[in-house]
Amino acid sequence: MDANQLGRRNLTRDQFEISIGRLYRREKKTRAEAGSLKGKSIDQNDPCITADRIAGEYKVSAPTVKRYAKKAEEFERLEKEKPEVAKAIKSGERSFKEIKKEEKLKTAKAQYTQQTKQQIQTAPVVEVSYKNYNYPYSFYLQVP
Repeated sequence: MDANQLGRRNLTRDQFEISIGRLYRREKKTRAEAGSLKGKSIDQNDPCITADRIAGEYKVSAPTVKRYAKKAEEFERLEKEKPEVAKAIKSGERSFKEIKKEEKLKTAKAQYTQQTKQQIQTAPVVEVSYKNYNYPYSFYLQVP
């Protein structure tokens, strides 16, 4: 199915990358499977045959194919956690980069608010008084 999708000309960049990543993830063999092939041994220094073949077929480099596989893995995780967002990426309404940026921003905001709350709770309280005959008032100030 991904091979058919890759034949279309009107794919968005994200759809193209995710399709190549899925194709690679489906076709690659684990070390155990590769080692069970007679006459061929796969070790750390052997080239990745599947990535090279897919890279040549779609005119990208082998490391790019592996990056696309990681992106496809993240997309599949996103499909399980947030199907409506994954549907927007599939349809081309939103980009994968945009979604990741929003997630990063949300986690940063959550961390910032949590740190700020802790600082406020642990800050000492200082009483400040200002007495003027016309406007007497006093207030409390928390100093971080």
